[in-house]
Amino acid sequence: PQDLCNTVWAFARLGICNDPLLAAISSAALAKLPETGSMGLANIAWSFAILQDRNLPLMNALSARSIPTLPEFNDQDISNTSWAFAHMQVADRPL
Repeated sequence: PQDLCNTVWAFARLGICNDPLLAAISSAALAKLPETGSMGLANIAWSFAILQDRNLPLMNALSARSIPTLPEFNDQDISNTSWAFAHMQVADRPL
């Protein structure tokens, strides 16, 4: 999962939005979310928000995976995840 996190993060940092790439990363990330740690979850959410790709299936899956692992999140992970959901105006009551 780290390779996906790093790839989407790098594209977000460079401001490069490539829809086919984001779709492929989203699809692969959905399959690997159970293996993804708190930093990876936060970075995926942050990256998609920076690139303004409001991928609701991915965001819902990120939320579902994040909730049981919240004790593992550090302050930066919580901040990045919260900001991403707010920036994309995705309201997730449980999260």
